Amino acid sequence: VRLPGFEYRRVDVEGITISCAVRGSGPPVLMLHGYPQNHLIWRHVAPALAKNYTVVLADTRGYGDSGKPAPDAAGVAYSKRVMAGDQVRLMRRTRRDWQGPDHNPGHLPGTSTGPSGPA
Repeated sequence: VRLPGFEYRRVDVEGITISCAVRGSGPPVLMLHGYPQNHLIWRHVAPALAKNYTVVLADTRGYGDSGKPAPDAAGVAYSKRVMAGDQVRLMRRTRRDWQGPDHNPGHLPGTSTGPSGPA
C-alpha cells in the first residue's frame, strides 16, 4: 500500500536500505513508527503536515520495505543507537540542508538522535 501524493524512495545508509515516503516542502519532519507498525501508521496526519513541512515517513530497519539485516549475537544490528543512526543518515541524504533534530517528542529510535546520539 502506498500513500497518494508521496514520493517513495529507497535510500542506502551505510549498507542498509531504508524505505521512506516523502511529500511537501518547508522544514523537515521525520516521522517514525512504533512496534509493530510501519510508515502507514501516519497516513491520517502526514498529508496535512505536508502542507507546511517536508514530511519524511521512514520504515525503520526490519520493517516495511526497509532492509532486514540478520540479527547478531551482541544485538547491535537492531539496537536503538544503530537504528537512530540509520535515520540521521537518511535525513542527511534526503534533505541536504538538514542540521539535526531541533525538537523530538518521539520515542524509541528517535530519542537517540540528540547530542549524544550518532554522528
